[in-house]
Amino acid sequence: MEPLLSTDDLRALFEDDHGYLTKKYKTQLDLYFDKYDFEELAEYEDDERTVAFFETLFMTQIVENDDFMLVIEDFGEKLPFEFELQASDNGKLEVAFNGRTSEIPRDGYKALRAFNTILAPDYEIRALRTSVEDETGVHSLLLLDCASWQTAEKDYGNKVAEYFVTLNNADF
Repeated sequence: MEPLLSTDDLRALFEDDHGYLTKKYKTQLDLYFDKYDFEELAEYEDDERTVAFFETLFMTQIVENDDFMLVIEDFGEKLPFEFELQASDNGKLEVAFNGRTSEIPRDGYKALRAFNTILAPDYEIRALRTSVEDETGVHSLLLLDCASWQTAEKDYGNKVAEYFVTLNNADF
């Protein structure tokens, strides 16, 4: 199981602290970004650089034509309990986790929204607003426990809504 991010990691995003992320995750960032990427990133505004690092380290990126079964499996691996996903005979996906079983449509974003609904009230996936608003077709998603989302909203107010949009309100 891959751990969800820490409170300090989330704080770094909302307080534009790319230095914290650079120091703590130097090895991972060095693997992802080459020398030329870092030179280009140096020209970014602080908040843009922080978002780029955060997106690279913690977010799942999807493309409109991705196999959403694989995307949901990726999120399932991050959950702290047993998770199973399989195709059912009726063309839907069957999701079993945390003692619950549900069927969700296999149709792209509908599957993702339905999966998000059954994660509630424990977890929620939100989309990075800038990835939804651009026209590249690549969207960045973050899975957090609902308590972390609520704490972030309490601590950082409107900044959470500036950075993230709920899947039900995402226009994709």
